[in-house]
Amino acid sequence: GYSLGATIELLSPWLLSSYTNIVASVSYIKYFSAPWGKNHGISTYITCATNLGPDYVETFRLGGSFGSSIFSGTTDKYHQLRGFPVAVFQGSGYTVASMEYAFPLYRVNRGLGNFPLFLSRFDINFFFDIGKMFIPDELHGLVTQFYMPFYKDIFSTFSSGLGGEILIRMIIGWEVPITTRIGFAFGIVDPYGVGYSTSADAFYMVLGTFL
Repeated sequence: GYSLGATIELLSPWLLSSYTNIVASVSYIKYFSAPWGKNHGISTYITCATNLGPDYVETFRLGGSFGSSIFSGTTDKYHQLRGFPVAVFQGSGYTVASMEYAFPLYRVNRGLGNFPLFLSRFDINFFFDIGKMFIPDELHGLVTQFYMPFYKDIFSTFSSGLGGEILIRMIIGWEVPITTRIGFAFGIVDPYGVGYSTSADAFYMVLGTFL
C-alpha cells in the first residue's frame, strides 16, 4: 500500500500569531512485499517541507532518530536522519528520503504470568537515509535559478546515513502495541563533517516507530 499527505500551515497576526509564515509540506510512503521471504517488507519514504516566509521564523531540525508511541513523540518541525546527531541541521526547509528493509527475526508471543506486558516478536530493520536542510537563500535559488551547476552544487551537499535496528515489539495492557528500536547508524556521506565520530555515539534506543 501507500500513503500520501500534504499540509499547509498559515501563521499571521490576523490569527493571533506574532509573525507571518506560510509552511508547506508533502510526504509519500510506499510499502512493498519482498518476493524472496514471507513477511519481508520494503518501505520507501520521501518528504519535503519549506517555510515560504516572509518572516522565516518557523525553522526545522534534521538529524538523529525519532519515534512516536504512547510514551514518546515529537513535533513536525523535527525529522530524523539516522547516522547524525539529533537536530544537528537547522534551516527553513528540508527534503529527506528513506528506504527500509524489515523482516521478522523471532516470534515470542509470551507474557509474564498475568502481568499486562507481553513480548510479541523481534524484527530486523536495515535502512538508508538521505537528506538536506536548506536555508532561505538556497530555497530562493531552487525557485529562481534553473540551471545545472546550481543543482549540481545542491545535490553534492546531501547527507546520508546507513544502519540497522532490532525492533522489540510488545503489547501493554493487553491491547496497546509499543515498539522499542535499538540501532546503530553512521553517516556514509557527510559533507559538513558533523556525523558521529565514534562508534559508541552511533548506538541509540528509541521508543516508537517513525514510518
